[in-house]
Amino acid sequence: MKKIILFLGLFTLLYACSKDNSSIVTANMSAKIDQKDWITLTRTTVLNDGKFIITGVAIDGSSLAITIFGDNTGDFKVSPTQDACEAVYKKTATTSTDDSYLAFSGNVSLTEVDNSAKRISGTFSFTLIHSLSDSTLVNITEGKFTNLKFTDTSGL
Repeated sequence: MKKIILFLGLFTLLYACSKDNSSIVTANMSAKIDQKDWITLTRTTVLNDGKFIITGVAIDGSSLAITIFGDNTGDFKVSPTQDACEAVYKKTATTSTDDSYLAFSGNVSLTEVDNSAKRISGTFSFTLIHSLSDSTLVNITEGKFTNLKFTDTSGL
């Protein structure tokens, strides 16, 4: 009898471990910052009055905030003459702006906006300049975000 119970327990455990987990959605955000891999630990995405605000924070405390002035798929360029997108990169988690960099060129491509699942995906690249105008540049390339879950705060 003990062997039958042990066999049934083992069978149940093996069956439970073999379930298909393909429905699990994985969100991520990554890039190369000055040619070094940068991967977020946490991500927050908000849709507010027709614009997406995406914030990613890496394990070292560095962060990237991207604002996209649009809520549909398409290309959005950094431009001094029109609001299409903006980006701010901070090297540390301090509240000081001494290590902030502002995008002066670049673009975001929203490749997927799923309003029913409230998820977005896309790519990005930027050239940013130090906010204190010391001419130090940061280059962000190969940026991508996938399946970021967003909260719609429009009208709140």
